[in-house]
This record gives sequence, C-alpha cells and structure tokens, in this order.
Amino acid sequence: MKKTLFIFVTLLSFRCANPKNDAVQKTEPEAFDVTALKPLIIENGKRWGEALQTKDASIFMDLYDVNAHYLPNGDIALNGNTAIMEYWKASMSFLTDIQLEMETLEGNKQLVYETGKGLALTLNQTGGIDTLRYKYVNVWKRGADGKYRVVIDIYNDIKEP
Repeated sequence: MKKTLFIFVTLLSFRCANPKNDAVQKTEPEAFDVTALKPLIIENGKRWGEALQTKDASIFMDLYDVNAHYLPNGDIALNGNTAIMEYWKASMSFLTDIQLEMETLEGNKQLVYETGKGLALTLNQTGGIDTLRYKYVNVWKRGADGKYRVVIDIYNDIKEP
C-alpha cells in the first residue's frame, strides 16, 4: 500500500512539475476586438426589416440560433428558432418594418451582446401606420459555422411622454 501511494504521489508530482502540462500551463486569452463585429451585427439587424418588407419568414430561421429564446414585451417567452419563426410569421400581417439602432456592443469572440433602440411600424385598423418605439437586448452566439445568430432576444416598449 505504501509503495502504491509513493508511486502515485511521485507521478502526480512529476505531472504537476512538468512545464508542458496543459492543465497547469497558463495561456494568454486570444485578443479580440469586438468593434470589428459592429458592421456585421448592424447588417444582421437590418435583416429583421428585410424579412418583414419581403414577407420572407425564412430569414428569421437564419437570424436565430436553434436554441434561441425570444422574450417579447408583454407576451409569452418563446424557445427555439421554429417557435420564434412562427411568431414572426404571424406578426407579418400587421408588422411592416423594424429598424434597429445599436447603442452598445460588448463581448468576446463566442458571445456578443448588443443593446439599442428600435422602431417598429405596424398597420392600424384604419390602414394607417403606427410607430412603436422600444429598447432591446440581443445576445449573439458564434456558431460552429462561424455565423453569429441570436440566442437571446428581448425588447421592452418605450412609453411616449
């Protein structure tokens, strides 16, 4: 028993003292400039409006991660890109455009969060256009294919004074 314990401790000591040991070796985090993603995220944000203007719900499938969560103001939470796409499809009968204005972008190469203000144009009962102003947070996750897709989407109305 003592011999087994001695061998175990000796091997453990050697493993920990080995500078090539990956478990102990410290590595510097990969440098990442989140501002370089800003144009891409802004372009992705324009795709909501494009989907509504062209009535192409398939665009929403590419915007959202398969396991995304959508938390619309005053409504039930939706989980998964299929449920989210169905929600957007149903909204196309009255929602005509969305415009996003990014205020902040933070994060790392794998996960980026964006905050901003948005403007939604909706058809009213008389055929006119109403404007809804809101604030939002989108969390974008980098997929295995390198594309950034929304994993969390939440918005809240901004009350008009």
